[in-house]
Amino acid sequence: MRFLSTLASLLLIGVTSTAAQDECSTSISSSDNTIVQFAWYLQVFIERFYSSVQIDQSFISSLPGGSPSSYYNLQGLQQQNRLGLSAVQQVGTKIPGFDTPGCEFTFPRVSSGISYIQNAAKLEADVSGAFIGLTAYTQKPELAFLFSRLACEHSAHAAWLGGFTGSNSTVFPRNSTSLVPAYTPDHVLKSGNRPGQLGQYIHSCARAPAAPGGQAVVIGNLGAALVAPSASSSFVAATSSAKPSGPFASGVFSGSLASPASSTSVSGFTSSSGAASSSGIFGGGAGGSSSTPASSSASPSSSS
Repeated sequence: MRFLSTLASLLLIGVTSTAAQDECSTSISSSDNTIVQFAWYLQVFIERFYSSVQIDQSFISSLPGGSPSSYYNLQGLQQQNRLGLSAVQQVGTKIPGFDTPGCEFTFPRVSSGISYIQNAAKLEADVSGAFIGLTAYTQKPELAFLFSRLACEHSAHAAWLGGFTGSNSTVFPRNSTSLVPAYTPDHVLKSGNRPGQLGQYIHSCARAPAAPGGQAVVIGNLGAALVAPSASSSFVAATSSAKPSGPFASGVFSGSLASPASSTSVSGFTSSSGAASSSGIFGGGAGGSSSTPASSSASPSSSS
């Protein structure tokens, strides 16, 4: 009987230990510092873009179909981006020593109401794809939920903003071969004119987090896979042989981004516990007017 009692105690200890390890492995910890920093830079970048432009009634009147409701919706959209920043900061408080050093962002300059809308729509779509891709880099449910929620938020913003561009193109063509775009952090940090590349604006502020298990994340038209780093290039070639088509590949909402020229200083947050233009919201396709580079300055407010 004593043997059975001892065995039962050991089994109970083992179950308790395993449960504690499982809870620990899914809880946010210091190992998540880089990925949450990356999310913070994405969110503060898009939030500061909106803050760099003053929206008033004369601004709204310059938009096609501008109305008082458009004014209030744009104000609400800015508020949603501030809430998104607060959400990332809130998660950051759970990481011991979490901090985000200051950053010199660059923004496309806005020359008119329509160029503002076009730039905002393109940036929102790129940030949405960046957050979708970021979910593949975490095994923490709380972070995956936050990144997914922010991706949906920015995708909704891009779709609403796209309605102002006046495009009559088919939004959802029958021959579409790709779902909503998703971008790996390495791709996002590159400078260039491809969809999802924001390196010319974020510069070297953010660092790309490592994929789980030291593997490489490869994103295709319909899904994604974790592969050995040595096999990632050949896997990309195989999955990208068919060029995606559809609204997210062709950019049916016309717009363009100007060559970045303005520097904006953004101070950090601390917790106590392409040069070439890219056309279309979703990158490519329909052309649009280019905005002219301009400078602006902003510094973020820390929200809890």
